[in-house]
Parts: sequence; C-alpha cells; structure tokens
Amino acid sequence: MKEDEINIKDDFYTFRNKLIEKKGAFYAEQSDLFFDRAIHFAKEGLPLSAITDAKYAYSLSYYQADNYRIIYLVGFLSQIHLDNDFIKKAKAYCDLGFKLLDNEDPDYENDLKSFSELRDIIKGEEWKMNL
Repeated sequence: MKEDEINIKDDFYTFRNKLIEKKGAFYAEQSDLFFDRAIHFAKEGLPLSAITDAKYAYSLSYYQADNYRIIYLVGFLSQIHLDNDFIKKAKAYCDLGFKLLDNEDPDYENDLKSFSELRDIIKGEEWKMNL
C-alpha cells in the first residue's frame, strides 16, 4: 500500500487524519449542503427536518479539513432547539459553541457576543425543562 493511501487497518487517529487529508473537501462540501438544506427547512417551518439535516451536517464536519463554519452550525443547532422548546439540547449546543470559540479568530468577539446572548435567552427559558 502506498504511504498516501487511506489504510483501514491504521489506528483511529492516523486513519481519521488521512481521511481528512484525502477526502476532507468532499466532507466539507457535503456538510455545507446539509447545513444549507437545514437552513432552508427552518425557513419553510419544518424545524424537525432542519434539526435532522443540521445534526447530519455536524457529524460530517468531523471529517473536513477546515471547520470554519462549524461554529455557525452549532449556533444554528442551539437556536433551532431553543425555538422549538428543546431547552436542554439548546443549552448543550450553546455550551459546545463556547468551547469551540477561538480567540484568535477575527470573528471571535462577534461570536462570543452571539453565544452569550443565546445563553442568556436559554437561562430565561430553563424553567421549561421542569415541566
């Protein structure tokens, strides 16, 4: 087997890194398509379809080389769960968003502000989790 080929017998990290290196653009394109589709479904008033596609886009994003849009995908997942009273899931995605923030990113301050505002709204809605 050539050194630059993907070997299914490699350890997980080597396999994943090689997959990202060789197929990352494919996964990025697929993730973007599912994210765009999720946004479409949300605008059409089909939140469960939007959530399904956004979660699939998120799972595909694990294998793309550049995760520049993942923070927006996670924010979308948090917001759409919040909009549909899935408060616990909205909070989990919001917490994930905070963990993914990169203070070296030029949009860091805007992203931090957006997630902070979202967290404040979630805190105001947490009482619904006990219903």
